Amino acid sequence: MTVTQTSLTLRTAREKFITALEADGLSPNTIREYCRVTGQLLAFFGDISPAELSPDDLRRFLADYRRSRSPKTVYNAWVVLRSFWRYLEEHRYPNIARSLRAPRYPRPATRLLTPQDIRSLLKACEYTAPSKDKRKPFRMPRPTARRDKALVRFPNPKALVAYAGLDVTLHQSGCFQGRRRLSKRGDPLPRHVLYLMAVTLTRHTRRFTQAFTHYRQKGRAVRKIFVILSVRRRFLA
Repeated sequence: MTVTQTSLTLRTAREKFITALEADGLSPNTIREYCRVTGQLLAFFGDISPAELSPDDLRRFLADYRRSRSPKTVYNAWVVLRSFWRYLEEHRYPNIARSLRAPRYPRPATRLLTPQDIRSLLKACEYTAPSKDKRKPFRMPRPTARRDKALVRFPNPKALVAYAGLDVTLHQSGCFQGRRRLSKRGDPLPRHVLYLMAVTLTRHTRRFTQAFTHYRQKGRAVRKIFVILSVRRRFLA
């Protein structure tokens, strides 16, 4: 059975589109932004059929939209147009917004943390903020201090893996290429703890038992398997 194009006007399509967004559970602010952009689209072209529009018409709309708005606002309007015409594709209208290039806008530069900023964050992880009631100000140790300090010191799994010395290094010089080995840099305590965790979980957890059996069938030594389980970042990533 062939599906024919549904007869819609921009006003009807806009109402159905907003209803679909509400059914998808988008936030009120997002729906308000979609309503605003599609309403301005309707005011710009009038209540015509979407089939009468072309990519050049949408570019003309964005060019007019850009005159009194910031580049980021124009980019958000581009996102709304792409989403609106993806919805119209369900009604067999060609997606003319697909060929629109994303408007450029300057991304804000990320400010790097200074050593003082990092020390302040680590200190804030350890104790609560001073009390502000009538009593003498005091601070309480945070029960999640170790976890929070680890999150500050290691913002991604790779940093934590490198700190534990479980990152892999390759010795090579010219045409010579050695074997891949653990760097074993940093504090040896995390490596020892991870090794013990691998031993315990392999004995009592199905997931790690299957991984252990998989490597054992490949002929790997038992101690080396525990190291592999740790290196594969099953605990750190």
